[in-house]
Amino acid sequence: MKHWPAIVSAAVALAVAVPVLHELVPDCRLFERTQASSPTKVAPQAEPLEILGSVEVDRMHVSDQVVTAPAGVGRVAHLTIDPPMQRLADASLKSRSIPYGAVVAMRVRTGEILAVASRRGGSKDDPVVSGAFPATDVFKLVTAKALLDEFGVTASTPVCYRDTGKKLGLAELAEDTNKDTWCPSLAEAMGRNLDAPFARLALRHLDKERLERASLAFGLGADLSFDVPVATGRVSIPDTALGFVEAAIGVGQVTMSAMHGLLMASAVANKGTMVRPVLVRKVEASGGKVVYRVPDGPRVERLVMTPAVAEELSKMMSETTEIGEGFRAFHDDTGHPVLGDTKVAGVTGAERVEQDAEQTTWFVGFAPVDDPDVVIATVVRNRRGASGNAQALAVDVLRGYVQFARQPDQKPIRSSEFRSDELDATRLAAAPLRMATGTR
Repeated sequence: MKHWPAIVSAAVALAVAVPVLHELVPDCRLFERTQASSPTKVAPQAEPLEILGSVEVDRMHVSDQVVTAPAGVGRVAHLTIDPPMQRLADASLKSRSIPYGAVVAMRVRTGEILAVASRRGGSKDDPVVSGAFPATDVFKLVTAKALLDEFGVTASTPVCYRDTGKKLGLAELAEDTNKDTWCPSLAEAMGRNLDAPFARLALRHLDKERLERASLAFGLGADLSFDVPVATGRVSIPDTALGFVEAAIGVGQVTMSAMHGLLMASAVANKGTMVRPVLVRKVEASGGKVVYRVPDGPRVERLVMTPAVAEELSKMMSETTEIGEGFRAFHDDTGHPVLGDTKVAGVTGAERVEQDAEQTTWFVGFAPVDDPDVVIATVVRNRRGASGNAQALAVDVLRGYVQFARQPDQKPIRSSEFRSDELDATRLAAAPLRMATGTR
């Protein structure tokens, strides 16, 4: 015990000396942990809220080279937004007369937001961050993940069922080898948005606990880390057999934001890792002093699935634009892909409503399929059957990605080169992209 005073004194002296030594000898890094080269997990709201919580995205200024937004009194946030893609996203929402909806595009590996635009239709809620959208068929990603995790099915696993029309109750899901003569693969079922195969597999292999566990893996119903506040969605899986089945095919009480739809697709594109999205590159105070700068390298929001599971989900999502619900949106009248050689994987969603009623539609996906670089989420609340839907909006913005974001040496589009009053839905889809951009 008589040595304790000397030990304490030595520890105090060392604690004082190490920072001084670091200052005097820059290459000396005693007792410091080395930074891992891979992304690291960060706690939600890691950045100071007084800096990032006040970024006014609605008041962003889009110039030819940079995008900025107010970030509190005397402060300016420099954003990661790509100017041509941002103008195109805004122009598409306007030209397609979308009353309420949002589009968000992001770099897969870095989490940098490339475009974020919305129309509120008189509502106070911004659809980019509102957690009130029904997840609809996008929830099939959760069901597919649970099936891949728990029972080793693959994208090529056949699922036999029978056509029951619009009726899909427990009786219709009962297996009958004499009647169950249509056997698409699980990938085709995802691409064509077929309810019966997913309902049958969920009833056979899953339960409420497994489905909730897969939902939590995607972060549904949990807080989301971002540079501006994002409303938390809701996940409610019923206890009844029929309610459970309906939840598994996207008819249940699950809601989320456009941002969360974006990150669900990003986890598949990024081999199972959900990277934290980044909107603010830096914040400058009066006089140009930098008071915040984004940390180097991507940071992990959560580990959602294994690379093997992500690969199978990617195969399923690829069918959506190749043969499924997204074929018409991503191909012209002659069957040629509108994005050329850039293939897109995705999931479509549509709320079940009566004809001419208001309907929520979704598209979440990524491109290119073989080497994902951009992930996108579009959600639209519009009259059922309207041309202003989530798929059309996604195609518009992804065409901008193909021409602009993938070619950084391309001459930037200047505001004098277009007039927003020239835009309409038909010309926006068919004209060269230099004519398909507009001011906010």
